This record gives sequence, structure tokens and C-alpha cells, in this order.
Amino acid sequence: MLRSKKEKYIFIELTLILLAAVVWRVSLHQMQKKSEPVRICVIAVKDSEVKYGEIMAGIRDYARENQTEIRVWYQENLTVEGLTQMLSAKENQGIHGIFLLHPEDFFNGNENGTVTAELPVLRIGGADQKALSELAAISCGKTVQDDAAAVAEHLEPAEIQELLDGVRTSVEVVSEYQVGYTAVKTLAETSGKVRKNVIVDPLKLTAEDIRSGKYNSLLSE
Repeated sequence: MLRSKKEKYIFIELTLILLAAVVWRVSLHQMQKKSEPVRICVIAVKDSEVKYGEIMAGIRDYARENQTEIRVWYQENLTVEGLTQMLSAKENQGIHGIFLLHPEDFFNGNENGTVTAELPVLRIGGADQKALSELAAISCGKTVQDDAAAVAEHLEPAEIQELLDGVRTSVEVVSEYQVGYTAVKTLAETSGKVRKNVIVDPLKLTAEDIRSGKYNSLLSE
């Protein structure tokens, strides 16, 4: 029992100091947690950087702008069990989310079983692989039921000429850059599983855009 006002004041001061120390430690922990980069893992087939260059450019631009760390893992001939184990291992390694970059290139989806994951996972492609049906997909300007292309990935010469001649005012084309950017953004901002498919708006180009040369990478080869 406190015997005097002085003892009461000392007790109150010590309590306030202890409380302030607890608040400071909690705040410091939260600040350190926020300062740590979000880690996203991209799984792709070996030597695919050039083939999927526009997607990777979008991924890296988002990472650079938003303190996100990108790790690329190259794989070949993964099985259902192998991919499931890999996704589980990545979660234990501090990976926040995983982007499967055209798993049809590195995953054998003809086996029985279903790939599952507790951390955020998105895929582009792999629509014909039933083992991936539980994983959310991202696509551009179309539903993701079967990845049937509703928007062209490149502009054909006839379309370009129609734009330049004024026959068309604009034409829509897949923006692989935006797909990569949006995929990583979605993963970085999601806690737990990605519950639904992600649709990215197609890029609408005009004759002025074509003349600028800015979108030459989208021209048909």
C-alpha cells in the first residue's frame, strides 16, 4: 500500500514510463515491418525473359516504384506434387505472393490432383491444365474461363493501315506490360488467397499512337 503522495507520484511516473516503452517498441516493430520489402516470386521456364519481356518489364516497374522485391525461379517439368510443395516452401521463405508465368511451359498439368496454396497466387495462361483450376488467373480484356483470346496481342498491318487512313478511330490490343504490372500489384496488396480472377483493360490505340512509335513492340512481326 502506498504510504504517501510522493510514492503515488513515483508509481504513476513509473507506470507511464513503462507504458511509453511498450508503445515505442510496438511502433518500432511496425515501422520495421513496413520498411521490409514485399517479396514476390515469379516462376517461369528457363530462357523466357525475351519471350515475355513486356510482362517482365511491367513486373519490374511496379517493383521499383513500390519497394517490392522480385525473385525469379526458373523451372522445368514440374509435377502437381512438386509445384504444390514449392508454393508451400515459398510461404515459409518469406515470399508474400507468387506469379506463375505461363505454367504450360514448365508444368505437367495432365496428372491427377489439384495445386493449392495458402499464399496469394496468380497465373497467366495454363487454362487447359485442370490441376491449376483452383488458382486465380489474370488476363487482358477477356474472361478467364478458357483464356480464349478476345483481344489481339499484336496489331496486323491491315489494322494499322485502317487507323492511319481514318477508317478506324482506335483499336484494342493486349497490354502485356499492364498485365505484369497489375499481377504484381494484386499479389502485393492481397492477404491470403486471391479469390477471383483479374481482368486487365486492353490498350486502346489511335493513329497518333501508331505514328509516335511508342508502341512498336505491339506491331505484328
